[in-house]
Amino acid sequence: MIALSSQMALLVMWVVFAALSLLGVMAVIVWAVRSRQFADQDRARRLPLDSGIPTDAQWAAPAGEDPKKQGLGTRDQGPGGPGGGGYEKG
Repeated sequence: MIALSSQMALLVMWVVFAALSLLGVMAVIVWAVRSRQFADQDRARRLPLDSGIPTDAQWAAPAGEDPKKQGLGTRDQGPGGPGGGGYEKG
């Protein structure tokens, strides 16, 4: 058996690791293409815009009306009253 210096052994391990990593990345890309993961790019483009976070207009009640009658809480309570899943008090 050929004796390798520590530097050569490190280089060989690094090259093997890089080659295995490259093969893994290529396998994931082939899987993604075959399973049509990139088919609906228009939907993927708009996902960050559809976050579901309520806007200020959704929290605000019309002047003179109680926000609880509309099913909206205050910013501290969130929709549905205390603990209703809205904004938490800081």
